[in-house]
Amino acid sequence: MATPLVEKANEAYYGSDSPILSDEEFNLLTDDGLDIDSRNFRIKAEHHIPMMSLDKKKDAADLSKWHYKNLPMVFVSPKLDGNSIALSYRKGRLVRAVTRGDGRYGNDVTLHVLRTNVRRELPFPIDCEARAEAIMPKTYASQYDKNLRNVVSGLINAKDPRPGLERIDVVFFDIYGKGLETYAQKQELIAHLNRELTSVYPESHKLL
Repeated sequence: MATPLVEKANEAYYGSDSPILSDEEFNLLTDDGLDIDSRNFRIKAEHHIPMMSLDKKKDAADLSKWHYKNLPMVFVSPKLDGNSIALSYRKGRLVRAVTRGDGRYGNDVTLHVLRTNVRRELPFPIDCEARAEAIMPKTYASQYDKNLRNVVSGLINAKDPRPGLERIDVVFFDIYGKGLETYAQKQELIAHLNRELTSVYPESHKLL
C-alpha cells in the first residue's frame, strides 16, 4: 500500500509539471517496491499489447548473463529520457494514444498527443500498434526551471490539453502489425516515421 508521501509524490510527478521529488528519488521509490499508482483525472485504457518494463541490469556481467539466457540476438536502442506511449493505427490513421501506466492499463491521452508532432498517418493503410517516446528537444530547456522529462509528463498527463504540447516530438522505437514480423520490415517503417527527427535523436535501433 502506498504511503501518503508516495501518493503525494506520485500525483505531483504524473499530474503536474511541478514534481516534489527528482527523477532519481522517484525511481528509487519504484526500485524499492513501493506501490506507486499513476494518479490522473482521465479515462483508463487497456493496452492491446502489454507494455511491460525491462529488467534492470547494473553491470556488464549481469547483462551478458541475461543476454545468453534469453536471446541469441539483441536489438539495442538508445535510452531516450521521455515518456513512453502506445499508439494505435487503424487503416494507417492514428486513432488512440495511451500512456504506459502499469503496463496493462494507461491513460487515454489521444487528444493531447494529437497536439504534438506525432505522425497522424502512416505511409500505407495498415492496422498496427506502435511504441514511442514523447520527448521535448533540449533547445527548450532554458525556458523551464525543471527537467524536460517532467515537463513532458505534466503536459501529457494534464486534465486538459495545455500550450506546450506542440513542442513535443514523438520518437518511434518499435511497431507491431501484419507485414511487420521481421526486424528489417519494422526498421524500414520506423526509419520512415522518424526521418524528420534523425538530426535531433540517435538511430533508433542497432542489431547485435
